[in-house]
Amino acid sequence: MNHEQEVRTAYHEAGHSVVAVKLFSKFVYVTIRENENSFGRVRFRQKPKRVIDCLLHRGCPRSRVRELETREFCEKQIIIGFAGRIAEEKYSGHTVEQGHEDDYELVQQGIVEFGGDKIPPNTGQIPLHIQEVYRQWLLARSKHMVDSYWSEVDAVAQALIKRERLIWKDVLRIMDEAAQVKLS
Repeated sequence: MNHEQEVRTAYHEAGHSVVAVKLFSKFVYVTIRENENSFGRVRFRQKPKRVIDCLLHRGCPRSRVRELETREFCEKQIIIGFAGRIAEEKYSGHTVEQGHEDDYELVQQGIVEFGGDKIPPNTGQIPLHIQEVYRQWLLARSKHMVDSYWSEVDAVAQALIKRERLIWKDVLRIMDEAAQVKLS
């Protein structure tokens, strides 16, 4: 990964992690260390991973998804999923056209599953126009959060560039320091 990709990845992962903190979705760590699957990632605790697995594997019945977590949890995960790309685009000033397939797949699956309260009889799917309105609403919420906490996103991204990996407590401390600077 070249330096520019490392910086973009830092902003991407910082977007996910700051929004996760603000939505009280605890994670273990955030990193920009490249592996075989990605340039970076936020590693959430085990419970969210099970829900994500359930959403990504369509064989899981809706009742099981509801048993594991509520619609609110899934909406938080979708908002967090959008935040990485939004932060990367805000930093770079360019639309991100490729990559981040895991984020997109999670977001899309959550929208399909929870994009409305009623599924028309005999279809098993939420109408596309309702899915799109729901997606736009969650995207707007995510964009508002990234914009509102940009100084925190920037501070976490800078720390990731220096250290490559931060745990939950590191991110909280960095965000607190950035918020204090913003207030002064």
